[in-house]
Amino acid sequence: MPFDLDKVVNEYRENGYVSGLPILSKYEARKLQNYIVELEKKFPKGAGGHSLNQFFRVNGHVVIPKLAEIARNSTILGIVEAILGPNLLAWSVELFIKEAKSVKTVSWHQDITYWGMGETDDEVTAWLALSNVTAEAGCMRFIPGSHKQGLVHHNDTFDKHNLLSRGQEIADVCEKDAVYGPLLPGQISLHHGRCFHASGQNQSNGRRIGIAIRYVTPEVRDHAPGHDWAMPVRGEIPRGGWDCIAGPRGLFHPEDLMLYNRILMHKGDYAKGEEVLRILTLKRPNDPQIWYWLAEVQGLDKNIIGLHLSRAEYFYLTGSYETSLKHLRMALELVGNNFQLTETI
Repeated sequence: MPFDLDKVVNEYRENGYVSGLPILSKYEARKLQNYIVELEKKFPKGAGGHSLNQFFRVNGHVVIPKLAEIARNSTILGIVEAILGPNLLAWSVELFIKEAKSVKTVSWHQDITYWGMGETDDEVTAWLALSNVTAEAGCMRFIPGSHKQGLVHHNDTFDKHNLLSRGQEIADVCEKDAVYGPLLPGQISLHHGRCFHASGQNQSNGRRIGIAIRYVTPEVRDHAPGHDWAMPVRGEIPRGGWDCIAGPRGLFHPEDLMLYNRILMHKGDYAKGEEVLRILTLKRPNDPQIWYWLAEVQGLDKNIIGLHLSRAEYFYLTGSYETSLKHLRMALELVGNNFQLTETI
C-alpha cells in the first residue's frame, strides 16, 4: 500500500475520519465515471419501475455489478479490515452526484442516526471520488473527534436542496472547527458513523461524483431486532440477523430487481414496492413468484383485498385451484357492495 496503514488507523481512531488515500488511478476513476454516464444515457427511464437515481442512492450494489465490484476492491478492504477486523459486509453502496453549479448540499449529520445500529463502532464509510472533489466542488467537511461523543439530536428539515433523505441536520455546529477533506479522482476518505460531517454546493464547472460504501461487521446486528441484507466481502459468512446476498447476476437482472423490491419492502417502502411489482405482473403475468411477493407487500401495506387477489393468482399458477377460489371468495366478501370492484374480480 502507498501509505502507512498504522498511521491511517491511528488517525481514523483519533479524528473519526481520514482523507486522501489513493485507491484507483486517474484512468480507472475516469473509466468508472464514464460508466455512470453511459448508464444514464442507456437507462433514462430507469429499470424495473425505478428511476436510475433510486438505484444510485439506495443499494445500487444489489442490481449494478460494477458497484458490487467496487465494494470488493482489495485495497479498500485491506484498510477497512485494519479498522474493523477480518469479517466484513458491504451494507450499502450509494452514489453522491452534485451537478456543476448545483445548489444541492449535505447538512451536518451523523450517518448512523437512522441506521438502526445504535452507537456501534463496527461500521465505517469509504467515500471514493470519481471526479476532482475540491472545496469549490463541495467536498466533505469533518469535525475532528466528534465521533467520540454519542449520537446527538438531528432536526428533520426535508429541505429540497438537501441530498439527505430527511434533510436531517445537527444544529449549532461550529464551522470554525471544520476541516475540509478534498479528494483527487481515485482517492478515498473514511469516516466513522458518529463523526459530524457535511458538504457544500458544487460551485465548480464539472460534476462532483463520489461513491459511498458502508462497511459493517456481522456484530452490528447482535442486539438489533429483525434482520437486514448485506453482501459479504471478506472473512466468514455471517449468520443470525443477516440475509446475505452474493451480488448481482447481471445489470438489472429480473431476479435481482425482485430482491431489490424485497429489501425496499423490508425498509417500509411498501407503496413503492407494490407499484413496481404490479408493473412486473404486466410483463410476467405467469410468474407465480411475482404474485407471491405482491401479496406479501400488499399484506404489509394493509391492502387485504389486493392480498387475496394476488394470492388467488399465485395459487392458480401453482395449480392449487381450490385455494385460489377460496381467496377470490374472501376478496368478494371484503368488497361488499362496491359493484365496480365486484365486477373487476
